[in-house]
Amino acid sequence: MNYNVIGKKIYYKGEFAVASFLAYLPITWASALGGYLGRRKARKGIQKQRKWVTRLHHNLQQLEGINQHAAREKIIIKHLEHMGRISTEYPVVHRMANEGRLTIEGAHHLSHSDRPKLIISAHTGHWELLAEVMRQYKILTAYVYDPIENDLRLKVAMNARRRMCPERDGYKYIPASRSAGREVVNWLKDGGNLFIFGDEEVNSNILAPAFHRDIPHSGNLAKAIKLAKKYNMQIIPMHVKRTGNARYTAVIDAPLELMSDVDPKTQQERISVALDNMIENWVLEDISQWYWLAKLDLKR
Repeated sequence: MNYNVIGKKIYYKGEFAVASFLAYLPITWASALGGYLGRRKARKGIQKQRKWVTRLHHNLQQLEGINQHAAREKIIIKHLEHMGRISTEYPVVHRMANEGRLTIEGAHHLSHSDRPKLIISAHTGHWELLAEVMRQYKILTAYVYDPIENDLRLKVAMNARRRMCPERDGYKYIPASRSAGREVVNWLKDGGNLFIFGDEEVNSNILAPAFHRDIPHSGNLAKAIKLAKKYNMQIIPMHVKRTGNARYTAVIDAPLELMSDVDPKTQQERISVALDNMIENWVLEDISQWYWLAKLDLKR
């Protein structure tokens, strides 16, 4: 009998039960609980010198130039507090806009064209709130998501997404798989909009932003640009940033237009670099709000 597996199952069921309970709490209470748990985890990890703490120290020194150990520890605690809040806000994230906790900037960029839209984003702030932007502006979108192994955590995430953008209203959720590409193509053939995260993880490696690493133009960004060209789509970058306790702002940037007088390879490289730089700026705006910070290995 594998007691580790049984223990994990019990833990995840308990976690799901807590998430179900959080759905009934005031938003600020749910968020504050996550912040407390995140800070506690950070201080415990710092005390026990966990590997992820060492990686965070290295990343903050390399990306932000912070040489003071104590200053880096403050950001590590802030990062874990943010991630803790994200976790406990999931069950209530669909209520945030209704309570005036989501501000949207740059919405005029969504009405520049009737062409299908390719939304490019990153895991900053509470990225799930971008679904609320899609709902408010009636942009029926397909989301390609990573079907994580933990079914209960995935259920919490999908419940949050479907509360904002239900499939009965025309939204689509496509799990990453061998058949995902075919589903995406069928969706785009009918003039659908597509939502893609540029800062993806592949084989434990974060492909974007490059942060001056020698990474070939591949992955989601490269695929997105090819799709945009083939299906005459607008590329619209947008991201979310935390502005307070359980308060966020979604920022929609001007569309990136493809150029007809440039050869495909050069065009893909130019747009890939532009998007990578944009994602890097989003991340460095407040690096503590970036989901991948503790998992990024700059040596790879």
